[in-house]
Amino acid sequence: MARKIIHDTNNYYGILQGYLSLLEMESADDEKLRKFLPPMKEALRSGIDLNKRLVEFYRPSQEMVTEVDLASVTREVCAAFAQEHDFAVEAIISGKLKPILLNEPAIRALVGNLCSLARKTGTSPARLELAPAGL
Repeated sequence: MARKIIHDTNNYYGILQGYLSLLEMESADDEKLRKFLPPMKEALRSGIDLNKRLVEFYRPSQEMVTEVDLASVTREVCAAFAQEHDFAVEAIISGKLKPILLNEPAIRALVGNLCSLARKTGTSPARLELAPAGL
């Protein structure tokens, strides 16, 4: 049931993207109308991102637990987030983190969610700090 809802929602997002693109082209000379486009695009992008997360959540799990370098994964995800969203999230790693056994896609999603939360503060660059226990 959830997959069907996600699929249908993605179809609606595709339609909205198409109409938003047309509106963007048609409103080239209308400054009053153009000011509404960025928030509309951002809302649509947020909905699409949420659907991607839901797809990952409902995808049949094959719980692949592997040794993960948490510091490297955090830096990669923060850098990718900064490029995609034009919002800097600085990954600060204190001390040496040992590789740990994790489901890497799940930890990447978690770090991405932390970056999204940091973005909501509006303070750029935001900081995501990791340290071994006891530091």
